[in-house]
Amino acid sequence: MSAQPNIGMRPTTFENPMGVDGFEFVEYAAPDAKLLHDLFPRLGFTRVARHKRRKISLYRQGACNFLVNEEPDSFAADFAKKHGPCACGFAIRFSKPAAQLQEQALAKGA
Repeated sequence: MSAQPNIGMRPTTFENPMGVDGFEFVEYAAPDAKLLHDLFPRLGFTRVARHKRRKISLYRQGACNFLVNEEPDSFAADFAKKHGPCACGFAIRFSKPAAQLQEQALAKGA
């Protein structure tokens, strides 16, 4: 096996024009949500909140947020029924204001 670098590869860029600052949360679902409620504490997450009207729990470890969505009539439930335990959604955190991001995205043809 050669340790020579692939000369044809383009260098990684570290530019971040949209100001992506990580994930705000990752949303999980499962046909049996008990699996997730048992798993996340074993991974060091603590359940810190529950939605007032929906079957959604928030687990947190530092700045990392996981949601467990148990809503029966939801995209999450449909996705989990088809795929099993899964990550069914996420939100991206940005360092720039939303209005500025929208303007920038539209200027680039979004």
